[in-house]
Amino acid sequence: MLQRENPARNLLLISSSNVYGHGYLDHAEPEIRDFLGSVRQVAFIPFALHDCDAYSTKAGKRLDRMGLQLESGHSGPS
Repeated sequence: MLQRENPARNLLLISSSNVYGHGYLDHAEPEIRDFLGSVRQVAFIPFALHDCDAYSTKAGKRLDRMGLQLESGHSGPS
């Protein structure tokens, strides 16, 4: 029987992606980096806004600047 590695799954919830005087997710970047450690691929659940495609695109561009790859939960597995 083939055993597969089962990495731990963690959930990071951010109540606000925008803070006055800062860019999108700028205020949370240190915590995001600390939380993710060496992880470079993240799942994103974009249901806080009506336009899930636009929201995922915005988050993907921001996370890309942090060296992270985003997979959006609304588009299904790739």
